[in-house]
Order: sequence, then structure tokens, then C-alpha cells
Amino acid sequence: MRDQPAVLLPPRRPPSPDPPISNKGKPDILALDRHGKGLLYQESSSDVFGGSSARASPALRREHPTDVEQKARPTFFTDLSTTSSRSGVAAEALRGRLRKYFSIRVEPPAVVIADYTPGSCHTSKIRILNASSRVQRVELDPPREKITMVNPRGLANQQILSPLLIAPGLEAEITIEFIAPQPTVVTSIRDKISTSSIENDRFKTYMGSISVEFGGKNESIVVPLSAHPAGAKLEFNPILDFGTLVACGAGRKNEEEMDERNWVTRSVTITNIGFRRADYICLYDRDLPIRITPNRGSLASVFEEDINNKSLSSSCTLQVSFLPSQSGTFREEVFVELQNSFSRDPSAGIHWAPAPPQRVSISATVLSHKLRLRDADNTRDLDPQNLDFGVIYYGQNVFLPAKLENSGPTVVKWVITYAGNNAPMVPGKRVTAASEPRASEDDLNTDRNTSMSSLPSEGILMPYCSTMVNFKFTPQIVEPSRGFKSIRVAVPPREYRVPMQLKIINSSAHQAGEEPININLIGGACPVLADISSHKVHFEPTFQGSQRVVELRLRNTGSHLPFRFRFEKIAHFKADPETGTLKPQSEATINVRFQPHQLGLLKKALNCIISS
Repeated sequence: MRDQPAVLLPPRRPPSPDPPISNKGKPDILALDRHGKGLLYQESSSDVFGGSSARASPALRREHPTDVEQKARPTFFTDLSTTSSRSGVAAEALRGRLRKYFSIRVEPPAVVIADYTPGSCHTSKIRILNASSRVQRVELDPPREKITMVNPRGLANQQILSPLLIAPGLEAEITIEFIAPQPTVVTSIRDKISTSSIENDRFKTYMGSISVEFGGKNESIVVPLSAHPAGAKLEFNPILDFGTLVACGAGRKNEEEMDERNWVTRSVTITNIGFRRADYICLYDRDLPIRITPNRGSLASVFEEDINNKSLSSSCTLQVSFLPSQSGTFREEVFVELQNSFSRDPSAGIHWAPAPPQRVSISATVLSHKLRLRDADNTRDLDPQNLDFGVIYYGQNVFLPAKLENSGPTVVKWVITYAGNNAPMVPGKRVTAASEPRASEDDLNTDRNTSMSSLPSEGILMPYCSTMVNFKFTPQIVEPSRGFKSIRVAVPPREYRVPMQLKIINSSAHQAGEEPININLIGGACPVLADISSHKVHFEPTFQGSQRVVELRLRNTGSHLPFRFRFEKIAHFKADPETGTLKPQSEATINVRFQPHQLGLLKKALNCIISS
């Protein structure tokens, strides 16, 4: 038999001593870690999470596993179990080290005094806990600012307090007291100038700290202290509801075409209840159909009103306007932001953030009415708040035709009344100032109402049908109550604005889309203001067959409407031009010709007829 080549084997390591076993028959993890010279702890969780594993390292790989490794071969799941056990042991060891090095605990770790006011006193408490197993001697170093520290016996002291002995597991409570500076009463201008710097200090931020020393002053814990002044604070109703409104201005292209009377306005009162001046601004989407006036401003604090004799008010009223141009539910938010304030939330700690803006919720329900007014050609919707007749002369008649449509699926009984009346309008006797000794304002208002009417004023509309309604404007001159009627006094121009309501009287129950529609009839009336340079014309003796000419000036002194003039034809006299039109504030030259055809003294009246 041939000789086999010799195989060199690595030297065998001496067997390791048996690992320690716990009382329950399971290996002791900590003892196992010491038995393996820290190999298990060095591996940590790297074998699970893909780090540099100790088992994968050739230098640490053992070719002859121990008895423990032969009994329980490591797998992925056993590694997870081992890692979990190690994490728990490591956490317990960390807590033990914390107890060892930080045997004194202070809660809370920082003291924040928020919203202090001039002359007020604020308190806060801290607890010093002895978490060690022996009595701790604690010494406190109080702050040097206006923050006072009070010991458990209630004695205030600005110097280092006497040492506190805290037994294991017990705690001591310390009260932190902050006294804000008192307000200075200003009695003169000199006092006001001298106290200007004091007023600035009244709203300053105070910073300080308390040093908790223990362990023979070898160790200490510093507790930061801060006191922040009260800032501006706005108070207002956060909900603004316009209620149910009827859509207006359908078919309008932009906001400029909307009449100002279509805007619905509500008010919101903002009050500054803080101790500092508030500079606010209202933030909202300008494309929305809302307007806020004013959208920014300044409000004084209560302290400023008392000291400065209310030079700046602490409250103001915002006018919030909404245009119900589209049907549906409108819900939006307006943000009221303070531009000179900071958050006073104590949980924010020492580093405070700007105060968040406050919100105003605006809501409205816009409905399409069952009735609507359209022009006579049925090409566009009419604005019921602005039915304008224009300006006419007294005694004239003008009609504004409109088409009233029923856009609902039910029969509608409608009526047009004067505002405040329930009965339909009935043409009656016109009230003039001649029927009373003196013309009162009520008589003039009644005359305005009777000058405008609608024909017809009531009716019934079938579903999806329409009818014509003619609004009529007939302004009349109020006759004088005293004196001779033959003496005419120039009547000034007048504006007419008659409010009416278009109502649905189907039933007593109020239903959506059947709200009364407010109608405003607008018009103006003015007298004919014509003036001629001379009312008498004298011609020199003239031979028969020849002529003489006298020049006159005819003026239209009115500022609203033009008028037409026409001179009548009479024998021997002629006006040139005989007819024409004069615009407001203009004049025309009239040549009056005298051409006698017979002998004698000729006297005639040449009438000039003025018409609109």
C-alpha cells in the first residue's frame, strides 16, 4: 500500500468552559456575552440589518463551534430574538447610566411666562425630583432679573437659597414668580417724554435662568426662564351669514356692469382686547364677489386709550359686501392677520413663531327667482334695482316696456305694489300742493309715487309663460298753494326714485325662489328753460315794399335736455330760421324781418312754440 500524504490540520483550540446557565435552565445573556468576550454584543444587530457582521469576518470566525452553538444553531429568526433581547438589555443599561449620572431631575426643563401685562404677577412651578438612592443636597442659584424665586416655605429671596435636602424618591417644589413693571401715569408732556423709554421696557422680553447644583456643586442643571409680554389680540364674530339672497344681474359680463345697489352689505366689528397696538390686514381672494372696507388698519390697545386719551380707537367696523351674481351656496373664508404679533402659546417654548391668522367664515345661499324681467326684445335680463326712465320734461309721458317671465313649473299669481303696501297700485287722484295750505314733504313723496306706475299691476302667469308689463313715468308740476296761478315761478329739476316690490301671492307659506323682488324706478324731470333776448321788438318807420331786420338771441339755459322751437307765421313779420333745435346751454340767432304790405301802425304777436 502506498503511503498517504500527510495532511496538516490546524491546531485544535482548547475547549471553552461551559457557559453559565440561569436558574430557569436557560443561558444567561449577559454572562454569555462576557463568556464570548463581547462577541455577541459586538455583532449587535449588524447581522440582521446588513452591516459589518462579526460572524462574517474571517478573523472572528470560529471553526470549532462551542457547545452552545452546537445546541442552538443561529438562524435569521434566532438572530432577531437575540437582537431584541440585546436592545432591551442595552436600554436598561442606558437608563441605569442616566440614573447614575443624572440622579436629579427638573421638570419642566424650561419655564415660559406668556402674555404678561403691566403691573401683573405671574407664577409658575418647577419640581426637583431625587431619582437616586441616597439623600441629595441641592443648592439653587436664582435669576438676577425681575423673576423672583420662592422656596417651599414661601420666603422670597434674591440671593442663593439655603441648601435643600431631598430624600430618595421625593421631590421639592419651587415657585417662580414674575412681577411685571407698573404702568406710569402720564400727567404732562414732560412726563410723557421722560417715560417713553419706560413704555418700551414695559413690553420687553425678560430672560433668565435658574441653576440647580447638586453632588457637591460638581454637577448642575440650568433651567431657562423667559417672560414674554402680552401682544395684540383681536376679538370679532368669526361667522358672517348673509342668509338667503336672490340672484341678480344674470348675463352681466363683469363687475363694473353691476349696479352698486345689487351689493348686499353686512358689518363686522373688530376690537383689540390686547395690551399692544394691532396692525391688521384682511387677506382674501380678490376674484371672489366680496369686498371688505377697510381691508387694513391699526387698532389701539386698552392701555394706549387710557394713556393717550384715545388718540387711536381700539375697535372698528368692517363693511363686508357680497354680490349674489350666481345661484348656489357660497362659502369662503377671510383671514385677518396681525402684522406685529407673535404666537403666545407656551408650548412653543422660547422660540416663538408668528401668530396664525384668524378666520371669518362668510356664507350665503343664492337662489334663482321664479320670476324675472327681460327687455321687450327678450335679448337680455333687466336689473330690477335700476329701471331708469332717464330725464324728461314735466308733463311728458314715457313708457319702459318689460317682459315678465315665469321660469318655474307652477302657476304664479303676481302683484306689483309700492314698497310697504300690500295692495296693488291703483291710479288715483294726483296730490298737489294746491289742495293743502302748504306743500309738505309727504305730499311731494306721494306725488313722486303717483308719477310712476305699472300697467298691469297684477296677473297670473302659467308655467314657462311671459307677459308684457309697461312701467309709466308721468312727472307733473306741483301747482303753487298760494298767490295767482297766472304768475308762474320757475320749477327746479327733480329726481324721482320710487321703490316697488314684485310679489308672488300663491300661498301664505314662504317657499324658496318666491321672495319679493325689490324694484327701483328711477327718473328725472326738469322744466323747459328757454330765454329770448327781448320780448318786444320796435321797428323804425319803413316804406311799403322795403324791409328792416332786428336780431334776437334764443337760449336754452337748461342743462339736461334739448328742445325744439318753431315761430308762427304772421303777416308783415317773419322769423329766420323759423324752426330749429337747441342743445342744453346753447343759443341761436333769430332774425326777425318786418316787410309791410300796407300802410298804418302794425302790431302783431309772434309766438315761439317750444316743444321737447
